[in-house]
Amino acid sequence: MQSRSRPNSVLPLVNACLLLLASSVGCNTADPLEALKQQQAAGQFEATIEPLRDLMTERRDDSEVQYLYGLALARTGQPSLADWSLNEAMSDPKWLLPAGHQLLYDALATGNHNRAIEVAGTILEAHPDNVDILLLRANAYAHSRLHHEAALADVDRIFELDPNNAAAMEPRILSLLGLERID
Repeated sequence: MQSRSRPNSVLPLVNACLLLLASSVGCNTADPLEALKQQQAAGQFEATIEPLRDLMTERRDDSEVQYLYGLALARTGQPSLADWSLNEAMSDPKWLLPAGHQLLYDALATGNHNRAIEVAGTILEAHPDNVDILLLRANAYAHSRLHHEAALADVDRIFELDPNNAAAMEPRILSLLGLERID
């Protein structure tokens, strides 16, 4: 009898192995983009660069792939390489804001104020009341030292939309100093 119970005790183990094998085979047929998004959500951007580059050849017009690839490059310290794919992703209204926000952040971080102003303008055409983007553009205007009036116009709009926005005081002060309007 003991020999008969032994095979029965192995059966659950065999079933578990078959279930695990079937689920892993099923994962291989799933969209690889999901796994790459999970890796990025876990902060593993470097590991997603090559697979996303390969995926871009298959899905050249997929704005989400373009965005994720650009994001991976930007988050691994390669913002100039990220520019093209993020810019491509911005052409899709669904990805305009996230891709544009990353481009805008990268441009400000590298001191490319003109690029930041350009990207913010593109975003604001579709989202004119986005206070975060207005604030980033106001800062780009103010820090460029060339567009103080434009910075003040953005700050005024920010205060119309969000009267208690303390962060808007920085570009306001910088611009007023730049215009020598100390009063």
